[in-house]
Amino acid sequence: MRATNDCILLSWRAAMLARGVAPLPTEQELRQICAQGQIPDPPSPTIAPWVHVIAFLQAQSRFGVTWESLHLTPDLLTPRPVAPTPQPQTGQAALPSANAATPSPATSTPEARAMEQLRAWRSDAEASGRLKQGGVTDGQLMFLVRSLAAPEDVGRRVRALAPFDAELFALITDALGRAPRPANSAADDLGRTRPRSALGGAGIPPASQATPGARHAEPSPAPTVPLQSAAPLQLATQERPEVQAEHAAWVPGTDPVYPPADGMRRATAPAGPPNRTANPAPAPSPTSPPEVEPASRIGSPTNPGTAPVTSGSDGSIGSNGSIPPRSVITPVQPAADPEPAPTATTTSGPVDTVHGSVDSAGELLGGYAEAMSVADQPATTIVEQVVEEGQVTYRWPALPGIVTIFRVVVSDAQRPLVPEMGDILLATTTTSALDPAPVNSLFRFVQIWANSGSTVAEAKAAQPQLHAECVRVGGVTEASGTADFGQVSLVWAAPGGAQRVRVYRLPDGVNLTLGHAAFEISTDRDNLTGCLDRGGTPGASYTYRMIVEARDGTGAGHTSGPVDVRLEWPAVIREITDLAVHVVRYPTQYDPGEVDLEWTQPPVSLSHIFRIEEPVGPGILGVKVDKGALPQMGFTDVERCRNPIELPDASGKVRMLGVVWPPNWARIYFVPVTILGQQALPGTPVSSECIVPPGDPRLVDRVTEQVVTFVWPPGATYVRAHLGPLGAAPQDICAGTWHTQVSEEDYRRHGGLRLQLAPTQDMAVFLTASRGQTVSEAVTVPLTRRLRIQYAVEIRRRMRVGPVDYARVAVWAPNDAVQGPPPFVVVFRDDRLPMHARDGTILGTVPDEAADGSAPIQAFRPATLTYSPDMPKWRILVPGGVARGYLRVFVSPGVPPELARRIVVLDPPVAQLRWG
Repeated sequence: MRATNDCILLSWRAAMLARGVAPLPTEQELRQICAQGQIPDPPSPTIAPWVHVIAFLQAQSRFGVTWESLHLTPDLLTPRPVAPTPQPQTGQAALPSANAATPSPATSTPEARAMEQLRAWRSDAEASGRLKQGGVTDGQLMFLVRSLAAPEDVGRRVRALAPFDAELFALITDALGRAPRPANSAADDLGRTRPRSALGGAGIPPASQATPGARHAEPSPAPTVPLQSAAPLQLATQERPEVQAEHAAWVPGTDPVYPPADGMRRATAPAGPPNRTANPAPAPSPTSPPEVEPASRIGSPTNPGTAPVTSGSDGSIGSNGSIPPRSVITPVQPAADPEPAPTATTTSGPVDTVHGSVDSAGELLGGYAEAMSVADQPATTIVEQVVEEGQVTYRWPALPGIVTIFRVVVSDAQRPLVPEMGDILLATTTTSALDPAPVNSLFRFVQIWANSGSTVAEAKAAQPQLHAECVRVGGVTEASGTADFGQVSLVWAAPGGAQRVRVYRLPDGVNLTLGHAAFEISTDRDNLTGCLDRGGTPGASYTYRMIVEARDGTGAGHTSGPVDVRLEWPAVIREITDLAVHVVRYPTQYDPGEVDLEWTQPPVSLSHIFRIEEPVGPGILGVKVDKGALPQMGFTDVERCRNPIELPDASGKVRMLGVVWPPNWARIYFVPVTILGQQALPGTPVSSECIVPPGDPRLVDRVTEQVVTFVWPPGATYVRAHLGPLGAAPQDICAGTWHTQVSEEDYRRHGGLRLQLAPTQDMAVFLTASRGQTVSEAVTVPLTRRLRIQYAVEIRRRMRVGPVDYARVAVWAPNDAVQGPPPFVVVFRDDRLPMHARDGTILGTVPDEAADGSAPIQAFRPATLTYSPDMPKWRILVPGGVARGYLRVFVSPGVPPELARRIVVLDPPVAQLRWG
């Protein structure tokens, strides 16, 4: 016994004591078993009920399984009653009890002694350098402890031991106490299906081992252990009962136990009595275990005769013709026929089951060669799992070959190393299988073993290859949640041995293409029994998803499928108290206005805004009512504003833009209503009144003063003037301080709104009407920048009275430095002042410094308009002989009108402009 066995047995005892199980073998007894490598014969009263468990643990340790990776089924957690030894009857051999006097085959058989000697030989060979360190495993040595015909069989089974075949052949035959097989026998019998229970430490509970020399004795009634969940994991074949009958040896005094895994699907054989053939069994030989009687010859305990073969509806083989349940198989008298009995076969056609595969109870189920090597490394191909309506469909890729049989092997205890260590869910030639059973334990190991050949028989005789596998983890059960005032309590039951449960809070409509990690909660706990969530938004609905994490015996991590619980967080309805109205455009008698609304959106609720013309009645605002009562309060779908609501900004406020203010509404009311479920809560209303802006505005520019006239708006207290650039937005200009305001009385007294402005650029005057805090929309009047021009005229004549010899004129701009002055003309009229440039005769002019006789010009253009004493002057050629007349300077009529309108020519006193 190795140290790992010692650890397993003592760890098992500590775990059972923690569960309150008693009586148990003492620690000294377990240590003695570890030292001797076998169970005492006979076992003590404290060891006898636990022989099947101790033998199972010893067998598992030989496969390298540690205590941490074991998952004991309920049958291995309870002791087996020790049956009293029955008294032998007349003419019959005494049948020893299964638990009392039978030596433990896991520790006292010749195969076990051979394994110990092989391990010792391997240690010496590795120490001396004859054998590579770690080149031969225990599993390879175990395959040598079989009937060998010649030393060459050693090299054929384990190639690394071929140089030592003669030495090892002698060692094994001496340990087994067997003579070499006859020369006419087969060279090797590995192709023969033989249960692994014949090997020492194969893992079969002692109750199912053979007792030599008791084949013809009547079986004593063994107590039945009720099956509560999955069957104990055994290293012998865990296939269907009829395959067990073909592979396993019948053991007198014990009842074979063939319980299927809890919830596992079992395919049924076709209805009707199949045709089975059988031959009498050969007499048992000293070197081979007794063979089981073919199914066609197995009857009841009281009438061991021939019975028709049928299968039950649940997939088990019953007493109506197939392998009977436990405590029903009876021994059969050996026959004299020296030929070996062939395996019973079913001649009926295959049954179509899941995905069109051949039924597992048909021709594909039994008759496979036992695996000669273990799959200690996981398969590189992962079995695909498709979940539909709580059932899982396994899918795997196909393999090349004429005939390929796939056996779907499942185990809820541990990862099978060979197909016989698990339950056969299905044998099929297709690439999919349905598993309707839920995972009731921590793990369900699923493996796809492939047998290939040119025929079905050849495929069965070939060695199985692990093609694909996966690990399913049991999910949480009994999951539920309760919302309770700002928190959610979630409870569930996680499978035993789980490492932790990951919990995710998924909002409605969330995109999970990037995974769940962003929504995980309660990350600092293992959450094996539940969790508490306080991070949700009140009133929101969430899907809580639980996924179990667990690690197998190799340390690899696995996760379960999701289990979802949908909950709605509790919420309290809140009213809106900060609704604000921003008037974009006031309505007129015929045209609608426009406003923007802004408010803070309450959490997890809807906001409806209603537009009404009259104020809200008493007893409505701030009162929580049923949503169906809103129309009776005056809030109907006609009054509801249906403009889209924008997303909240950084401050949490939302806006509704472009709400219509119906035309001819002097006052408007907006009432916010919060909706949560079937509850409604009207909030604080807000109102706005309409003032008509000043009508028909005009501006009269009197050079040094501007007069603005308009139609006084009714009901307005003041009309205010705002100054700003021409083309600016009125709402931006009017949001600032106004320039001046006028009351209705002052307006009528002065004949308008008077301004004294000298703009240096084009600008506008914005007029708004106001009453209290209500301000109308603005109207705009443009104010154009103008160039002011002054001139002076000097009349020269020789006498005080009489004709004028000539006149001189000077032009300048008093406040502006003008580049490129416009041309001017002097207009003469003898009866009155000219009114414009074409209202009279345009006189010729010459520069004052020009010599006499210079050619005159009609339009003169000064070089500069800057005023100075020596600024240029122009002489005006007055018509001769004119005793009286009037002169006036104008901008030349050749100047474009849009430019001429921007120039203002200021006349000097009239005395300078006339004579006579």
